[in-house]
Amino acid sequence: MQKNTFRIDNLTFDIRLNSNPNPMPLVCFFHGYKSYRNWGFIPYVCEQFAENGFISLNLDFSKNGVIDELNYKFDSEIFAQNTVSQELEDANHLLDIFTDNTDSDLREFISEFWNKEIYLVGHSRGGAIALLTARDSNVIKKVALWSTVSHLMRHSDRYKENLKRAGSLDFYDTLAHQELRVNYSSIEDLEINKNKFDLLKAISQIRQPIIILCGENDMIAPANESFELFNNAKSSQNAQIVKIPKANHIYNVKYPFKSITPELSLAINTTINFFSQK
Repeated sequence: MQKNTFRIDNLTFDIRLNSNPNPMPLVCFFHGYKSYRNWGFIPYVCEQFAENGFISLNLDFSKNGVIDELNYKFDSEIFAQNTVSQELEDANHLLDIFTDNTDSDLREFISEFWNKEIYLVGHSRGGAIALLTARDSNVIKKVALWSTVSHLMRHSDRYKENLKRAGSLDFYDTLAHQELRVNYSSIEDLEINKNKFDLLKAISQIRQPIIILCGENDMIAPANESFELFNNAKSSQNAQIVKIPKANHIYNVKYPFKSITPELSLAINTTINFFSQK
């Protein structure tokens, strides 16, 4: 397997591929909130895509704030600047990089292997970004949503009022073992773009084939939110939903990632089978 890391403009992403006599689709994986391109199971998932007839790409959103992947550390100031609009801008810039095909190193690496099709996979909030990106793009051919929320505003009115008054608030992240900051701009972005970021409306507008995976025991993006999305997909003949028994938000994987679980294996294989359908 070949792997290369690209840094183009403000984006960093890894590409994996196996030589194949037949051109392959590109599968882009979008990470979720408080995550990054090499978090936990993401590299393994991308390896599996590359082993099964796809070019895989895992992207760092430009304001995810990660500064030490090995020790899971963030720059809190950069993290605080992130918004859904910023992640959408990053996703669309990534598409532009591939459709414009102007970077010579990238072109040399994938040109003979890529069939010009792009598929998206998004986990958690990354699924929301994948959905919104696909709605507004005619270059995306298929979409897989993993443990995706059905609405992006996750905070209470009281919290929003406190955040607006203070401008920013810190919280302690138990996984990173550090204080992280949230700016009011992240809430303001959601409120200003409430209609644009309406995920139930967005999924009713896209026409690409889409699969929704949810964990039976997911407490962060409960399965009922995935079913909300599925029930709002007007192109129901192109929409599928799979509930994975006993799975939590990260498919019962431990962090740091050491071994695959049956739940993650099912998520990967289900997605590969979906992407392989003609």
